[in-house]
Amino acid sequence: MTRESHVPSLTLRLFSTIVLGFMLVSVITLYITNYLKDFTLNSILREYRQVQVMYADEITRQLAQAQERITSLGSSYLVDMGTSVEALQDERQYEAVRCQNEISTSMKNWQFQYPAVTGYYVYGQTADVFIFGVRSQNYQSSTWFKEQLKSKAEPFTQINGWRLLESPMGQILIFNVVRRDLCYGAWVQVDALWTELGLNESDMRTFDILPAGAEMPAWGHVIDVPIEDTGYIIRQTLADQAVALPQTVQLLQLLAYLTLLIIPLSWLALRRLIFSPLRELTTAIEEIDRGNTKYRIPAKATSYEFDQLNRQFNRSIEAVANAEAKAYTSQLESERIRIRYLTQQMQPHFVLNTLNLVYSMEPDQYPLMIKTLLCLSRYFRYVAHISEPLVPMEAELEHVKNYFQLQQIRYPDNFTYDIQCPEELLEMLIPPIVIQTFAENAIKHSLVIGMVNHVKVRIEMAKEQLHISIHDTGTGYPDDVLEKIRLFQQTRVRQEGLGLGIQNTIERLELLYGHNAGLSFCNAPKGGAQVDIFLPEARSRRDAKKMS
Repeated sequence: MTRESHVPSLTLRLFSTIVLGFMLVSVITLYITNYLKDFTLNSILREYRQVQVMYADEITRQLAQAQERITSLGSSYLVDMGTSVEALQDERQYEAVRCQNEISTSMKNWQFQYPAVTGYYVYGQTADVFIFGVRSQNYQSSTWFKEQLKSKAEPFTQINGWRLLESPMGQILIFNVVRRDLCYGAWVQVDALWTELGLNESDMRTFDILPAGAEMPAWGHVIDVPIEDTGYIIRQTLADQAVALPQTVQLLQLLAYLTLLIIPLSWLALRRLIFSPLRELTTAIEEIDRGNTKYRIPAKATSYEFDQLNRQFNRSIEAVANAEAKAYTSQLESERIRIRYLTQQMQPHFVLNTLNLVYSMEPDQYPLMIKTLLCLSRYFRYVAHISEPLVPMEAELEHVKNYFQLQQIRYPDNFTYDIQCPEELLEMLIPPIVIQTFAENAIKHSLVIGMVNHVKVRIEMAKEQLHISIHDTGTGYPDDVLEKIRLFQQTRVRQEGLGLGIQNTIERLELLYGHNAGLSFCNAPKGGAQVDIFLPEARSRRDAKKMS
C-alpha cells in the first residue's frame, strides 16, 4: 500500500511566497535607507565638526597667545610686593610706576590684537597693585570681575591655568598664573566669545564650553572638540531638525515602511478574496467526508470565480443527497425486514419446548394443560401482531409476565419473579421481545435444579433515559461469555457459543438507536447475572418514527 505524501497547503505556499517577497524587498530597502541615512548623517555631522574645529582652533590660538603674553609679563616685570609705591625711594618708586604704566599700555594694545580675550589684569593685594586692561564694551562686566577679584584674592592666588566660573553675565573662562605674590591673568566672557566668532543667537544656544569628559545629554547629536592646553571642550548639541535628512532619503525610508505595511494589507485582501473561500470549500469537503450531506457553502460576495464554484459544489452535493436519501430509504426497508427476521429467530425453540411440555402432561393435569395452552396462545398472539419497531411498555411487560408463567409451569418451585415499573412509564415505547430475551437467558443459564432462582425486572428513569434492569440470583455469567459479549459489541463478528438472542438484540438496538442506546452485562456484587439497558425516551408514535 502506497503512503500518501504530505502536500503543503496552497494557501500556505501562496501566503509564504507573498510574505517572503515583500519581506525581501522591505529588508533590502531598509538596508539601503539606513546606509544612506547613516552616510548622510555622518556627512552632515562631519561638516559641523569641521566648522567647530575652526572655531576651536581660533579660540585655542587666541587663548594661547593670551596665556603666552601673561606668562611672559609675569617673568619680565618685577614689582616689589613688599612695599607700596608711596613707600619706595625715589628711583625705585619711579621704576615701579614706570613698570605699571608699561604693563597697562601693553594690555590695552592686546585688546586690539586678540579680540577674543575680554580683559587682562595684574593684582597684588600686599603691594596694593592692581593693573586692569579691558575692552570698553565689556567695562561693566570687568567691574564685577574686579570686585570679585578684590574680595576673593586668596582663591585666585591658588589658580594656575584655565578655570571656568559662573557669573551674572554668564560663563567666564579665566587664566591665572602666580609670580612672586602677584597674580597675572586674562579672562574671556563666553557669550562675547561666540559673538566675536560671528555666531547668531540661535547658533549660540547650541554651543557650550564644558570640562573635558562632561556627561553626555540624553537628546540630540553631540560634537565635542577640545580646546588645547585648557582641559575644556567646545560642545555643540544639534537637534534632529538641524541634521534633517534629504528628501530622497526620507522618501526611501517612507517607501520601506510602506512596504512593511503592505504585508498585512495584502494578507487581509488575499484572506478575504482567496484564503477564506478556499477554507470554506475545504471545510465543506471535510463535512461531506464525515457524511454530513446536509452541509452547504453559504452564499457570500467574494469573487465571481468562487461564487460559481460554490454554486456548482452545492448543486453536486444536493444531487448526492437526493441519491443518498433514496438509497437510505431502501436500506431502511431492508433493515426493518431484518428486524422482523431476527424477531422470528427467537420463536421456534421456545414453541417446541412448550409443546413438548404439554405432550408430557398426564390426563389428570388437564387444568394445567389448559393454562399452558392459553399462555402459549397469548405468546403467539403478541408475537404475531408485532408490526412496529417499538411497542408500549405495558404490552411488553404483560408478555413477559405471560412468559414467566409458562416457565413456572415448566420449572415449578424452581424460580420466582418480580416486575417493578412505575405507572407513568407504562406508556413508554420500547423494542419488543428485548426484556423477554434477557429474562429467558436468566432462566435458561442460571437455573439450578433444587435451588430457587429469583428474576427481578426493574424499570426506572435515569438521567433522561429509560433504564431497564434484569437481575437473577443464579451463578452469573462465566468469564468467557462476558469476553465474547464484549468482542461482539466491538466487532459485530458472530461469536461461537454465545446465545443468538443476545447477539440479535445487540444488533436490533444499534439499528434502532445507533449510539443513543446502551447495553451492559456484568455479574452483580451479591451474585447472579445482571443486564442494564438504557434507551432514549419515546412516548409517542412520532418519537418511534424518528428512531425507526
